[in-house]
Amino acid sequence: MLFPDSPTDLIDSQTRTWPLYADNLLSLSQASATSTVFTLPVSDWSVTAVTLSYRKASISADLTKIAAGLRPCFLCRSARPSAQLPIPWHDYEILVNPYPLGPLHLTIPSLSHRPQLLSRSSVTDMLRLAALLPSQAVFYNGPRCGASAPDHFHFQAIGRTLATNLLSTPLMPVDGFPAISISGADAPYAFLAIDSDSPDLTTELFFDLLGLLPRSDDDPEPPLNLFALSLPDSPTPRLYVIPRRRHRPTFYGDAPGQLLVSPASLEMAGLFVTPSADHTSRLTPSIINDIYSQVAFNHSEILSLCLSQLSR
Repeated sequence: MLFPDSPTDLIDSQTRTWPLYADNLLSLSQASATSTVFTLPVSDWSVTAVTLSYRKASISADLTKIAAGLRPCFLCRSARPSAQLPIPWHDYEILVNPYPLGPLHLTIPSLSHRPQLLSRSSVTDMLRLAALLPSQAVFYNGPRCGASAPDHFHFQAIGRTLATNLLSTPLMPVDGFPAISISGADAPYAFLAIDSDSPDLTTELFFDLLGLLPRSDDDPEPPLNLFALSLPDSPTPRLYVIPRRRHRPTFYGDAPGQLLVSPASLEMAGLFVTPSADHTSRLTPSIINDIYSQVAFNHSEILSLCLSQLSR
């Protein structure tokens, strides 16, 4: 057994003992049955648009208020509901996400209250966790890239089928740096992948890359989303790196003509969530591509911004 109790056992137990979680799982199932699925032109990415009203607080999180400490940290043990039970794992706790985006949605906060900021040890932990959860995609939302709790370090995990677009997109090796590859120009935005023989080596390669990614003086680290996924016959999970140019699209908001979409890792993978049916109905392939072009970089931009430096 991977843990004292498996994540599936935890989900089953929490469904029986935590009414809020059970109700939201039911709402997720009902919403998924009426979701809209469409294909993006050129890339052939499958995108799902779904309405989940209980995600509004996350989608509209005010990072300024959070940074000022104006709300209790819901990932700290002292502020969590007593019904939310953990599985301990090293310096983390594995929890069900009470506002799930999939039936196997977990949140994995650190035991200590510290900012959402990557370290070498945390990236290695992410890769090792992905190896222990081969049926899931472990992901990280940067503090300005979808994290609704940027004041408390955490990962999340969800069924790996939600990362199908990333897994199915052909990758091109970077000249002179074969462990790092990049999505082709047909992808809706540029992302990178790191493959190596060990979590420690992947971590070192990631931090080599991290130093080349663009960031503003206001960002403690380059804005990005990460996925770690186990692959058949690979000794170490692949680390997908999605560099970001901005937090939210220009038309983000709840006013007329705006869309309440705050792209995080799962939106970047193709699952778009809004809190109202009106907003969901206005998502189209054209709008999705526009969102991607606003919040991420294209193939040629990533090549010129950082990968040219790696291949020298």
